[in-house]
Amino acid sequence: MNSLKSSLSWLLAAIAATTATIATNVSMCDDNDWHITFHEEFTGTQLNSSNWIALDNKTHGTTEKELYLANNVRVENGTLILTTKEQKAIHSATQQRYNFTSGWVESKHKRSQKYGRFEVRAKLPSPDVGMPGQWPSAWPAHWLMPDDSSICWPVGGEIDIMEAYRPTPSGQGSVLMTYHWASTCNQDQWDRKFGKFPNTSNETVIDWFHEYHTFGVEWKTDTIEWYIDGVIKYVRTKDQPKGLFIPDTPFYMILNTAMEPWSNDDMMRGLPSEHIIDWVKWCQPN
Repeated sequence: MNSLKSSLSWLLAAIAATTATIATNVSMCDDNDWHITFHEEFTGTQLNSSNWIALDNKTHGTTEKELYLANNVRVENGTLILTTKEQKAIHSATQQRYNFTSGWVESKHKRSQKYGRFEVRAKLPSPDVGMPGQWPSAWPAHWLMPDDSSICWPVGGEIDIMEAYRPTPSGQGSVLMTYHWASTCNQDQWDRKFGKFPNTSNETVIDWFHEYHTFGVEWKTDTIEWYIDGVIKYVRTKDQPKGLFIPDTPFYMILNTAMEPWSNDDMMRGLPSEHIIDWVKWCQPN
């Protein structure tokens, strides 16, 4: 009996050590020292065209496996829902054929901000999307890009608040936090030192799919800090490494779900899948 009790105690301790208990509705913009500059709660039944546009019949690069359609974007029950599905479609400009479609919304030329905090509370697509035994294929992202279209990528910088999954033995995967920069067009100087949470499967187990989590950045003149549920997870600092700059022009926000380049067109599980955004908040110091 004592041996059984000891084993049970060990098991409970292990579960407590590896299961996250965190507040998932935390907003750093609710801090008394900050004021909210933009708050989107996705009320009603239509995307607010004053704030967002849903891309339609658009692609993002030549390697991703999805075509973005406005029909894959809907507002329902106070949330924005981006649906990824198996659906044959043809890109009107290139006539390229796609077997997957998905949703993308952005605030380009509608809402932008320089510096401050940017937050998104969301449930991410299921980590089961993909081929059995392979990496998850859904590629959700919340990111910021320069609102000045004359600035080539990534000379103006790119702040990825949250993106993608990477496999872990727990099956839930990890969230990545990345910054891209360059001094020459299309010569990305990111050095693969991106934030990753959880770092290992032993650290903690996070349910990104069934639970809402708040993903955010605080963008300052010399640093960019990444937060998950109000807890800082990653920092990039000016000139570390040498040449890394911190953007100083207004950025707009993108919310989307891609399909990873390795997605197999003929053998896919877990679709359709939904990326559900509860709210978006931006703020600046008082």
